[in-house]
Amino acid sequence: MNLKNTFGYQFEKVEKQGNAILLHMINKIGYGSLTYRKILRGIKLTYDHIYMESFWKKLKEDKEKTIQINHCLKGQFVFTMENGRNYYMNAGDICIYDGSCGEITESKLPEKCYQGFSVRINPNEARELVEICKMMEDMDFTLLTKRITSECGPVLLKAFALPVRLPDEIYLIENCNKNSIYLLKIMGFLLNLCGFLREKKVGLNKYSLEMFNTVRQIHDMMMTQPLREIAVQELSKEFLLSRTGFIQCFKDLYGMPPAAFMRCIKMKYAVKEMLWCPWMSIRDIATLMGYDNQSKFAAAFKAQWGLTPLTYKKMNFCEAEQMEQKIESSE
Repeated sequence: MNLKNTFGYQFEKVEKQGNAILLHMINKIGYGSLTYRKILRGIKLTYDHIYMESFWKKLKEDKEKTIQINHCLKGQFVFTMENGRNYYMNAGDICIYDGSCGEITESKLPEKCYQGFSVRINPNEARELVEICKMMEDMDFTLLTKRITSECGPVLLKAFALPVRLPDEIYLIENCNKNSIYLLKIMGFLLNLCGFLREKKVGLNKYSLEMFNTVRQIHDMMMTQPLREIAVQELSKEFLLSRTGFIQCFKDLYGMPPAAFMRCIKMKYAVKEMLWCPWMSIRDIATLMGYDNQSKFAAAFKAQWGLTPLTYKKMNFCEAEQMEQKIESSE
């Protein structure tokens, strides 16, 4: 098998582990590994552990017919289709994709991390699975292709709307060497997925390239100006965005609404101030973070870190004293 042609990437190392093939890759933008299994004719399973800025497994065989179902366990995956639409996979999301969706022109891993799995099925080859689906009323395999057609592109199912533990069984067997077990778990996953698609109508949030770039610009501004006081409504007006669309796009892209994201950045900055400037009082740090009320700052800090600012500061002060004592005793 020519693995470079299959995935469109050059792998540094290829090794066989039982019934699986482990693919290692490393380049100037990071490293990663894929565990590739051919479960049955027309059915393939890949576990992804990627730590790069960009990555996409390109489908080379029968693109128009192969359906790819991806689940994101950790990290975030952002990709752009040839029609200019941007799609965002966060932890817990499922994306269903096939060759009829068009080509992916660009992909990014904003957190430089992506862990998950992908199931690739070619209905023309996986005749055994198709026949089983026909015998099971609740497992209508055509639902996947119908949803892709109705969405006019990839179908993204958001984590908050999915049944709890839907893909867990797939991860539990990652190190198993029996294809029969993988097939059973994949069938169970597909059965639950089809049942969910039949009952729910949860599709993608799709945004224009202009919206995507504007929200990224706002995010970068927040990161470089963590203490800037600006309301979401003011940001929407400044960048000519609808408030609702801005909040939803930001949440899809970064996993939380912009107000919560700004609060999170401030709490991280507050921790740095405590470490760098231990002489500063909690009141002074609260004021620096833009809080007129010290109690509100303490509540926000505890919600973020699980400790009050005073407790956190005391803990770090004690650790610093202990380190100083160790240094003095060693001299």
